[in-house]
Amino acid sequence: MKLNFSRQGQGPTVILLHGLFGSLSNLGLAAKALADEYSVYQVDLRNHGASPHSPEMNYSNMAADIVELMDNEHIEQAHLLGHSMGGKVAMQVALSVPHRIGKLIVADIAPVTYPRHPNPILDGLRVIEQSRITTRQQADQLLNNYVETPAVRAFLLKNLIRQENGHYGLKLNLGAITEHYEELAQAPAGKAFSGPTLFLKGMDSAYIQSKHKNSILALFPNAKVKVINGAGHWLHSDKPETFSRLVKQFLKDA
Repeated sequence: MKLNFSRQGQGPTVILLHGLFGSLSNLGLAAKALADEYSVYQVDLRNHGASPHSPEMNYSNMAADIVELMDNEHIEQAHLLGHSMGGKVAMQVALSVPHRIGKLIVADIAPVTYPRHPNPILDGLRVIEQSRITTRQQADQLLNNYVETPAVRAFLLKNLIRQENGHYGLKLNLGAITEHYEELAQAPAGKAFSGPTLFLKGMDSAYIQSKHKNSILALFPNAKVKVINGAGHWLHSDKPETFSRLVKQFLKDA
């Protein structure tokens, strides 16, 4: 699948992968910080942003999408930075084609299968998709019944797109995401990636826990974890300067 992407900067390649319900703009501040020294690719993963929709959605085919992008762009090797779901995609790429990956950065997700739980975001987006929304304010009011935090709603509402009939729809392939939601909770799989790996954890987030240490080291034996104080799951937007500084420092380290 040919993914939508943007590119800026010159130098070694870094590919940025967003999380669930996101798009390539989500890691824009990190991209801007890296572009003075790196060739930075921001990617819309399948069923997100302006990338094609597909009924198939698991980490194996999402990783294959990234390898296809690298092949099409004649990128022999790249560093990967992925947040949340994008972090699992990045991990799967590194486990599948380790020789194509230099350094790996995983933002606030662990290589584990997370327990199934209801997701109010899915419910809220489904209501928006099924309603005849004519303004962004209407969408925000509907979503407020499911997501209380204004910043999270603003992030989600970036998926709105005005249709030819004047109503708003979603860029997301919500049907495929819903159908494969349990698969997206699964752990990446493969032989261990021995390359340098950095896990960045938001202090106020529970996605990376001490009990995950063995799982991390089993697949990524050359991994280290750094914690960003005052940040939650969206650590790249909660503490953008700290996030970018840690990423750049890791990429520069020998």
